Amino acid sequence: MTFKPYPWLTFFSILVFAALITLGVWQVQRYQWKQQLNADITASANLEPSSLTELLSQGTAEDFKYRPVKITGQYIPNQQILVRGQYKKSARVILYGFYVFNPFEYQAGDTTKQIMIERGFITEDNYNAPQTYNQIPTGITSINGNIKLAENPGSFMPDNDPTKQVWFWRDIAAMGAKLNLPNAETFYISATENNQQDFPKPTKIEIKSAVNHLSYLITWFAMAVGLLIVYAYMHVYNGRLYLNKNKPQNNETSS
Repeated sequence: MTFKPYPWLTFFSILVFAALITLGVWQVQRYQWKQQLNADITASANLEPSSLTELLSQGTAEDFKYRPVKITGQYIPNQQILVRGQYKKSARVILYGFYVFNPFEYQAGDTTKQIMIERGFITEDNYNAPQTYNQIPTGITSINGNIKLAENPGSFMPDNDPTKQVWFWRDIAAMGAKLNLPNAETFYISATENNQQDFPKPTKIEIKSAVNHLSYLITWFAMAVGLLIVYAYMHVYNGRLYLNKNKPQNNETSS
């Protein structure tokens, strides 16, 4: 076999090929990570509900995120925060509106603490009719829900403006400060039921598909293979890559 590579073409092809393989390997890792994350979330969310205070005596909220819990205490009246967001009702239906948060007070041993309860989701139409979602239980009540952590905003997420009651993401510590809660938790409970009225609608834990990562890794590896094919074709076509027994009679390397 005879191979006379184009120097600059070969140099840039190696760089691009290495980049494509690196991106493909990264997506393989992301795909595996997302699959494991989804498995962990599903396993945690399917456990039997436990007492929140008992769980926190064994670790932190980070250790038990998405775990079903039961908490007993009472809602703090006349305090509420609405967080703008969207809810994926089905594969093709996305609703826009607000997540309703209310502070809840409970006893952890001898300590009185407060925690934000995400009671559910309301659409923009509901927002203009607060009587449809403002009712909360009075007195001592028990809540079933899942432990969730405060959000970290993405690069394109707008800033919250607590002074104007404008919230785009779940900054639980800032919510506690805004409502002057003296001993507030920095995580929250997403309620799984609402027996007071039709709204807000409790939401399910969203399991994000790993299919995107699978499609990306296929794309990167396919582009790498395509680059090799184009590179080889250019050299064969121009007589720079051939088996010696098939040496071309007329090509740019014969002179």
